[in-house]
Formats: sequence, structure tokens, C-alpha cells
Amino acid sequence: MPITTKLPIAEVPEFSASDRARLKHLEAIIEKGIGTFVDVGQSLCEVRDDRLYLMEGFTTFSDYLRGKWALGKTYAYQLIASSQVATNLSAAADMMRPCEIQPVHERQVRPLSILNPAQQCEVWEAAVIPQMARPSPIRK
Repeated sequence: MPITTKLPIAEVPEFSASDRARLKHLEAIIEKGIGTFVDVGQSLCEVRDDRLYLMEGFTTFSDYLRGKWALGKTYAYQLIASSQVATNLSAAADMMRPCEIQPVHERQVRPLSILNPAQQCEVWEAAVIPQMARPSPIRK
């Protein structure tokens, strides 16, 4: 059973009804893995950045990850970083043209997280375009 650190009720900061609704929505995405790793990573990022985990009584984001989702901090941060890379590769990234082929799994773009957004797209396309040119194997 994971060890969690929860705040005593008296120490939990005040959150608005809007904050509570937002947390509920984000946690539903995380729980169901709606869409792709991008949705989960973005939701985890928002919960972390806005410290919404405090509403659940956890003192740290790491405790929230372990106690609520049985997720390790390393994997959660990989999801967050990979979702940011995938966003950079998509049409949502206004700073450059979107890449034609989009990643499907977090692990596909994990190594790109150390690069700047323009490099991410360049390296991603260099990796996937040669794959598109290869003929499909003939199946009997």
C-alpha cells in the first residue's frame, strides 16, 4: 500500500467550485486515459501546475501520483513531457507547421523532450518519413 501524505483539513487552501469541477474533469481524463497520452499528460501537468492535488488532501504532487493513481513520479513526468512534445508536433503548435504523422504512444516521443520545439519536429519527421517510403510487407 503506498504511503501518502495528506494535509489536515484545516490546512487545505480554499478552492472555488470552478477549481473543484476542473479537478474532477482532469481526473476523469487521467482515469480513463481518454484520447491519448497527450490528454493524460496535459491533465497531469495542469493538476501539478495549479496544485489542484491539494484539494484531495495531498501535500505533494508525488504523493498525489502514488496515492491517487499508483503512478511513479518519473513516469508521470515522462507523460507530461511527451504530451508537450506531441503538442509541439501537432497543428496546435502555432510556431511551426505541423508534422504530417503524429505519435501514438508516449514512448515514441520521449527522447525528443530534451530538444527545442523546432528540433523536435525536424527530428520526428526525419525518423518517420523514411518509414512512410518503405513498402508494406506482403502477407500471404
